[in-house]
Amino acid sequence: MPENSTQALANCLDAIEQGSASFKECLAHYPDQHSMLTELLPLALTLRSAPAVKPSLDFRLDARQQLIARLPMRRPRRMTLRAKWATWPGSLKSKWLLAGRAIAILAVFVFLGASTVVASAQSLPNDVLYPVKRAIEQVRLTLAPDDVSSSLLHLSFATERLDEVERLIELDRGTETAEALEDFVNQIQAAALTTTAIHDAEQHAAVMTHLNASLETSESILAQTQVRLPQSAQAAVKRAQNAISSSRLHASSKPSGHPPAASITPFPAPTLTCTATPSPSRKTPDHKPDPTPVDTVPR
Repeated sequence: MPENSTQALANCLDAIEQGSASFKECLAHYPDQHSMLTELLPLALTLRSAPAVKPSLDFRLDARQQLIARLPMRRPRRMTLRAKWATWPGSLKSKWLLAGRAIAILAVFVFLGASTVVASAQSLPNDVLYPVKRAIEQVRLTLAPDDVSSSLLHLSFATERLDEVERLIELDRGTETAEALEDFVNQIQAAALTTTAIHDAEQHAAVMTHLNASLETSESILAQTQVRLPQSAQAAVKRAQNAISSSRLHASSKPSGHPPAASITPFPAPTLTCTATPSPSRKTPDHKPDPTPVDTVPR
């Protein structure tokens, strides 16, 4: 940001907080910075008014240990980084990329401060802090240790999207529910897809119980809110209802690690019948005794 833009933003913040100028007066005072101030000034005011949150020492130590435990182990450097990167399989590359993305996003959160993260939890679509809320969800998915945790996180985020829809309706912002409904569809489909990837039969059954309960609750909430939404949001509601039906069928399939046992049809036992048949008389061939062996041992 240029120096004059930074100074204009700082002057407007001080003037609004001291009560010496309003938002419109600041825009009129800096006509050259109108676009920048319109975008950044509300965000800066929101961040300054957010309550200060100081994480405890136990929280910081625990977060540090979890982050270190999820970082890939460092290997000895025997070649250049570019040459070594070319020899890695695609799965290992994707893990490093995800880890790097998570670290980058966490660094942004540290820069913004804990108060911004806390304030974003109650944000709604089209709010200033809503992108921060969604970015935090992506970090949690990136750091999920297994498919069970990922599936449960997707279900939790789908529930959060429906809660946002209900709050938007209460605030008479029903026309802004399309984004939340679309992401509800994405989260439900991702939860069903991740559930089918769970190989352990017991874990698969436990996650299926959570999934079916969440789908049933979501179906009831959509039925109640559909009549309160405007016509422009009805198509998104219909897609959400279809996603619930398809996800219920998709996730009910058995995990791929446990193929169905082959059914064996026993053959009927054969009936044995014994019939005595007289054997024909056979002529015994003449048997001649073997000739007496000659003693070849010299006497």
